[in-house]
Amino acid sequence: MQNGDGESVNGVKEEYDAIYNKLIKIIVSMSKGISYLIISELEKAYDSNAVNDSLRERLIPYMAASGALLFCGRNIDIDKVGNLLEAVNITPDNDLLRTLTYLNFKNYVVYLISIYYLQSWDKDISMENSIRVVRVFGTSPDATLARFAIDFHNRLENGEIEKEYIKKREDKRLQTLVRAIESTSEVTTNLIISEFGRGMTDKSILENIKISRNMALYIIAAGTLAFAGRNIDTPSIKGLLEAIDVRVNEEYMRSLFSLHYKNHIIYLIGIYFLVAVGRKPEVQSLLDVIRAMYINPDYTVAKYAIELYNKMPIPQKTG
Repeated sequence: MQNGDGESVNGVKEEYDAIYNKLIKIIVSMSKGISYLIISELEKAYDSNAVNDSLRERLIPYMAASGALLFCGRNIDIDKVGNLLEAVNITPDNDLLRTLTYLNFKNYVVYLISIYYLQSWDKDISMENSIRVVRVFGTSPDATLARFAIDFHNRLENGEIEKEYIKKREDKRLQTLVRAIESTSEVTTNLIISEFGRGMTDKSILENIKISRNMALYIIAAGTLAFAGRNIDTPSIKGLLEAIDVRVNEEYMRSLFSLHYKNHIIYLIGIYFLVAVGRKPEVQSLLDVIRAMYINPDYTVAKYAIELYNKMPIPQKTG
């Protein structure tokens, strides 16, 4: 059977399914990888010799704030952590803030995100390529962090990280943070898959552009920016494409922005933080948290994020 252009309908469907299934696997792997990486970093900090027994429990909200910053690919500093704590009516303790500086949190997440972006385009996963992508996020390049992320990704791919994680899953000390991170990862994955599917089946796009690998990957570029906590805008999309030597197709760009994608993920990360510190996620409290992250909040997006959270099964919620 052929369509009006003489192309096999079955062939196009097979191509669509192959692209869709491959990229869905990458989305799921990326979300899991990010959550495993953040949990690993928080566990290392919690067990650090810099944290004595009397401080560990008191440090949990500070680590929750650090986790929120890591989630959205931000460097951790005491001003940002202090702002987040004040947004949920926790008065920052200077001694605890100083303790954070000894925990040596690293912004590995943006490098891990860059690797999955390269993988989606079948580009070589190298330090050089990873750094080129990370520069688009506005992050100063660091070869050591890129090397670590590549090694972490390789261990994820061969199942080592998941085995280690399963063994640690029963550790009760960081259960609230771990469950909050897992819930955020799950709802983020579902949101990105939903938004990807929306783009791939949008009627106006299907009418104007034959389903192709490149249109799907323009949508993935938007999702990459969302995962990295960055705005989905023309300069950033073009920057991501140019970072991997892909010539910008203006027709694809117009179609991408006709979908009106918003970065809901940063709001889901805000919800994670509220849950992790035992606050009920509500629109106003979420707006306060987003503002504390130096982002001008959007009431409509915050409201939608709360609705997404409220649709999650009760056993997955914490706080």
